[in-house]
Amino acid sequence: MSLIFIRGYRRMLVLLASLLLIPISGLALDAPASLVPAGVSPGSQFYLIFTTSSSYYAASTDMSTYDNTVNAEAQSGSSLPGVGSLTWKALGATSAVDQCKPFIDLTKPVYTVTKVLVSSTATAMFLGGATGLSNAPGVGPNGTTVIQNAAWTGCNTAGSPDTGNELGAGNTSRGAPLQTNFFWIRIGTSGSGDQFKLYAVSPLLTAPSPAPSAVPTLSEWAQLMLALMVMMLIGWHFHRERSY
Repeated sequence: MSLIFIRGYRRMLVLLASLLLIPISGLALDAPASLVPAGVSPGSQFYLIFTTSSSYYAASTDMSTYDNTVNAEAQSGSSLPGVGSLTWKALGATSAVDQCKPFIDLTKPVYTVTKVLVSSTATAMFLGGATGLSNAPGVGPNGTTVIQNAAWTGCNTAGSPDTGNELGAGNTSRGAPLQTNFFWIRIGTSGSGDQFKLYAVSPLLTAPSPAPSAVPTLSEWAQLMLALMVMMLIGWHFHRERSY
């Protein structure tokens, strides 16, 4: 064999060895196992919601101000494993940004960070009337029930911006985190100079599957052998082409 082919063959062996060192596992799932509610099967999707422990003004017209606030609480104010690893969105609306429904899929259920069901679907949270939620969303990032029964939203009961009463307006709509009817999102308005809680909603989360076995299956070995054969054939082809 020529020197070029030998070098190419060695490179293929090094590549194969590096492939064997890569752990064989499934795709990473974004739901911390510590936050998956009981009864949620692997692959099922859901949301989490919490009410901030601290109270804040509603003077800013920039939605990122409220997003940054709820994330700061999640990352530095929570002792629950996994809460600080997620990126949260404040539930609310400014005159420029509608985030009253910060859900990608309104058909998925919503739980508190203590894994208690709030609503069987996100849609059901905005039906209005006295339909009611399964449980109130007034649970803080540490898992404790909030004391102050008021949270800024800037939204109406249908989950749309409350025009003229958004976050940053002179008067802003507020909800009641300890209520299980439509009052949870709007019970009235207050001056934005008052201090109330905020709601935080997680990204869409998927319950992880059980950890896979560390031993490759037969099909995985077959894939590795096939890859080796293909690389050897490619190397043989280049060797043959150079021989002519």
